[in-house]
Amino acid sequence: MTRRGRLLLPAVLLLLLGVALLPRLIDISRPFWLDEAMSLWFARLPWGALWGEAPAYEPHPPAYYSLLKLVRPFGEGEVALRLPSVLCSLAVLPLAWRILAEMPDRGARLSPDGPGPAGRRSPDGPGPAGGGFAGAGLLAALCLAMAAPQIHFGQEARPYAALTLAATTLLLFAMRWLRDLDSGGARPGTLAGLVLAGAATGWLHGIAGLFVAAIFLPLGVAALAHPARWRALGGLLLAAAAILLLLAPWLGALLARGADWGQGSWMAPLTPYRARMVLQTLLQPVPVGDGAAGFAVLGSMLALATLGLWVVLRRAGWQRALLLACCAGLPVAAALAISLVGAPVFAVRTLLPVTVPVLLLVAAGLWAGLPGRSRHLAAGALVLLFGIGAVRGYPERRDEPYDALARALAAADPGAPVLVVLTDVAIPLALYLDRAGAARPLTPLPAPYPALGLPNRYPYGSPALPEVAEADITRALAATAGAPAVWLVARDEAVPALHAALAAARPVEREERFGAALALTRFGPPRVR
Repeated sequence: MTRRGRLLLPAVLLLLLGVALLPRLIDISRPFWLDEAMSLWFARLPWGALWGEAPAYEPHPPAYYSLLKLVRPFGEGEVALRLPSVLCSLAVLPLAWRILAEMPDRGARLSPDGPGPAGRRSPDGPGPAGGGFAGAGLLAALCLAMAAPQIHFGQEARPYAALTLAATTLLLFAMRWLRDLDSGGARPGTLAGLVLAGAATGWLHGIAGLFVAAIFLPLGVAALAHPARWRALGGLLLAAAAILLLLAPWLGALLARGADWGQGSWMAPLTPYRARMVLQTLLQPVPVGDGAAGFAVLGSMLALATLGLWVVLRRAGWQRALLLACCAGLPVAAALAISLVGAPVFAVRTLLPVTVPVLLLVAAGLWAGLPGRSRHLAAGALVLLFGIGAVRGYPERRDEPYDALARALAAADPGAPVLVVLTDVAIPLALYLDRAGAARPLTPLPAPYPALGLPNRYPYGSPALPEVAEADITRALAATAGAPAVWLVARDEAVPALHAALAAARPVEREERFGAALALTRFGPPRVR
C-alpha cells in the first residue's frame, strides 16, 4: 500500500463505519419482540440460575445473556440492550476488510489494459500482501455495511450479530494461520486467536459448531498437504482440543437440547421454496420478491462468488479458496441436512455469518477479477443495489407491538382475568404492562415460563414450552367461570380449541389484532343456560 493509501485508510474506514451506523440506529427504539424480551428475562436471572439452571431448558448458551447482564446497569430499554449488537455488527466491517487486505497476491493480476504481471511470482511463498485484494476488502465491507440482514440483526437484542463477529474473527485468524503455514509454522498468537475466537463462536449459539467445523476442516486439509504436515496438524489439533475444553461446560446441555429439537420445533418444516427464500434473503443486495427476478439476482450473486473463488484460487492459492468455500458452503449444507433429517434450523438468522465469506468472494470476483473500468462500474452498481436494499429494509421484520397491546389491556376492565398463550408470551406482555404502570395478574397457559416437567407434549423444541392440553382448557374455564369477562392474549399459535371453548361459554365482545402476530379477544359474561 502506498503512503497516501496508508494515510487515507483510517478516514475511509471511519466513513465506512458512519455509513453502517446510520441504518442500524433507525427505529432502534421500537418495542421488543418476543425473543428480545426473552433475552432481557434471561439477563435478569441471578448468575447461578443463568449458568446452572437455564441451560437445562434454554437452547442457546448463556454467554450472550451474560453480556446483556453486564449492560443492564446502564439501562434495560430497547436502545441500551440493542447497542451491543450494533457494536458487534460494526466491528465485523474492519475485520472483513482485513481478511482480504492481508491475503497474499501470488499470481498475475488483471490490469486496466488486460492481464499483466502484478509483481514477481514467488513459487515458494506469498507475493505482495494484499496486492489486488485490499480494494476488494473495502468493497466487501461496504456491502456488509448496507446488507439488510446485517442491519436488521445488528439492531436486535439477540446473539446473531455477536455470532457473526465471532465467526468472522475466527475466519481472520484462520487466514493468518495459513499465512504462518506458508512461513514455516503457526505463531502462538495465531493459535491463541483461533482458540479464543472458536470458543467465543461456540458459546454464542446452539449450532455455532457448524461454523467452527467449517473453519477447521479446510485448515486440516491444508495441514495434511504441507511438507511439515504432522507439526502443522498437531498444532491444529491442539487448538481444536482447547476449544472443546473451553466449551465443555456447555456441551452436555447442547446434546440435551439437540434431543429436544428432535422432538419438534416451532419452525415450519423445510421446503425447497423456504430454502430458496432463506438464501435469497441472505445474499441478495435488494429485495426483489420470489419470482424470476429473485432467481436472477440470487444467481448473479452466486456467479460473482464463483468468479471470486476462481480468482482467489488462482492468485492466493487453493488453501485460501478452500477455506472461503467451506465457510460459505458447509454451514448451509449442514443446516440443510439437519433440517431434512431432524429439526428445522435453516433460517436467515442462524446462517447470518455465511454472508461474510460469500460477500468476500463476491467482492474478490468483482473487484479483483474484472479489468479496468468494468470493475468500477460493476462495483458502483453493486453498492447502489445494496444501498437501495438498506433503504427498503429487511423483508421479514417482526411486527409484535407488545407496548400497544399492553396499553390496550391496561385500559381494559381491571378485574377481568387475562389468559395468555403460549407460556412465554406473558414475559413481554408483563414487561410492557409494568412500563405502562398498569401491572396486572396474567395467567399463562399451561403454566408460567419455564413450564418444566408437565404431562403435556413439548412440540416446540424446548422443555420449557409445553403445548396447551385439554385439561389446561378445562381448568382455565373453571377458574374463570365466575368472572364478568375474560381476556385472551395469543401470539401466532392461537390454540383454536381454547378460543372455541371460551366462545362457547361466553360471547365474543371484542377482537383486535396487534401487528401480524398478536391477538387480543374479550369474552363477555357467561351465557345463560
